[in-house]
Amino acid sequence: MPELIWRWPVRDPGAEARIVAAFGVSPVVAAWLVQNQYQDLERTRAFLYPDEAHLHDPELLPDFAAGADIVETALRNHETIYIHGDYDADGVTSAAILLKGLRGYAKRISSNSKIVPHVPNRALEGYGIHPLAIEAAHKIGTKVLITCDCGVKAHDQLSRAMELGMQVVVTDHHAVPEELPSVPAVINPHRADSQYPYAELCGAGVAFKFIVGLAPRFGVDPVTAMRSVVDLAAIGTVADMMPLTGENRTIVALGLPRLSNTKRVGLKHLYERANIKPPITTGTIGFQIGPRLNATGRIEDPRPSLDLLVTNCDQEAFNLAAHLDEANTIRKSMQDEMVEQAIEAVKSLPELPPIIVAVGREWHEGIIGLVAGKVREAFYRPTIAITLLEDGTGKASCRSIPGFDIGQLVDDLAPIILKGGGHEQAAGFSFGAERVAELEAFVATYGAERITEEMLVPKTVVDLEVQAGDISFDLVRDLELLEPHGKDNPRPLLGMRDVEVVRVRRFGKSPTGATIELRKDDKLFVGKTFREADDYEALQGHHVHLAFELGINEFNGSRKLELTLRAWHWPQPSTES
Repeated sequence: MPELIWRWPVRDPGAEARIVAAFGVSPVVAAWLVQNQYQDLERTRAFLYPDEAHLHDPELLPDFAAGADIVETALRNHETIYIHGDYDADGVTSAAILLKGLRGYAKRISSNSKIVPHVPNRALEGYGIHPLAIEAAHKIGTKVLITCDCGVKAHDQLSRAMELGMQVVVTDHHAVPEELPSVPAVINPHRADSQYPYAELCGAGVAFKFIVGLAPRFGVDPVTAMRSVVDLAAIGTVADMMPLTGENRTIVALGLPRLSNTKRVGLKHLYERANIKPPITTGTIGFQIGPRLNATGRIEDPRPSLDLLVTNCDQEAFNLAAHLDEANTIRKSMQDEMVEQAIEAVKSLPELPPIIVAVGREWHEGIIGLVAGKVREAFYRPTIAITLLEDGTGKASCRSIPGFDIGQLVDDLAPIILKGGGHEQAAGFSFGAERVAELEAFVATYGAERITEEMLVPKTVVDLEVQAGDISFDLVRDLELLEPHGKDNPRPLLGMRDVEVVRVRRFGKSPTGATIELRKDDKLFVGKTFREADDYEALQGHHVHLAFELGINEFNGSRKLELTLRAWHWPQPSTES
């Protein structure tokens, strides 16, 4: 059970009252806004009511004008344009945005330009731009190469493209190296010289801004261009786990309604095949749409995912949706088997190490990242999942916990590994399989020296304390103004003290869930847990502090308030100022 931590921010009744007066929200939501630095009324209005006016000017992106000039010239001269994306959902949606946008502009000016997309096969090409892709682009007479969700570190490959006579436009969002590729345009908001107000766009976000910025050059209203592809940018943003702050939040807020009422025949068939019911939320993208778009890139070729997003053919869309759904089913089966093997191996260890290293032979390299995530979740330890391949190499994917920088570990593994990289919470690397024992020993020592017992205790932080009288349908309505939720904008975790656990009714299979009757100040509430039925059964008749998310359960036409329970604590909680 996570340690329950209560935040006690210094309350500002005056600021909270101004928020209540200006926007008519509940005091609970006003307190959350003030606590999260939303006190300026204009900034708060932009957060609560994101709209098209909050999108930034694409021309502020570095090298935008140079890239736009190249693409406009190519379209007006009927030249071939080659789009190079990536194999994950962000890379696929990036390529779809550029493909749909540029084909639309070509049609607008009666251009005969061929616009050819390519998304790499993970197993055959790996991450980034493979030299063979450059040769393939040259073979079909490409004059302009546009990258999306990749390219900022592909110096050699892009230099080769320039040698072959291509103009190169990089659109990317990954960390920028000290030296940029020597190409005419590198459009990346992370550049040190960038004047763009928001740097945290994903690959699809950068592609989206580029297409919208091109619109006036072809006599298209930028708002029309924005609305035509913002749904794809929303998928990429959520699927790539980008922070849902600033412009990302606006993109997703604008994209979700269009996804809920999609005109894309491919998505319509995917919804039907996967039993996806609108309204589409960030959860729908994260747990249903994104995994299906990712599945092909994980276990085979990602091209069907791209085709699904851009096709106008009903029969093709039907077939592609079935293919993606089947690929996802295969992916889940492979993942479950690999996770079971990894967890059993960890359980067999004499003691749990600070950093878990789970090793399998011929595990699918497209799935080891998911395995690392599941093992981390099961044991709350930084985890490295490794597959040893027949060719004598090892591939690793890493996932971490708050407070431990797994990307730094990979950097420090440099003398042992072939190549690698990442960031604080996720990373990956490859190495010679003969060095696996050396690698495991290094990681064991590294973890023992840097990871404390306190770091290995999961913590649940309560954002706000509420009283029984605060819990209402009106509060749920006001909390919905804080959506869309995701990274850096999670659902508010509410806390209520001294709640009586009245009765527990189990449902589902192990790990068991339960519906729980709760009482506070003579008011009855319904709580739900999906994992902790044993704990709550033992708590019947006792008073505890609870952390929960508040929502509405709709079933057979009835609507009931429901507390999704995340943690409990005896009435002496830990505190944090």
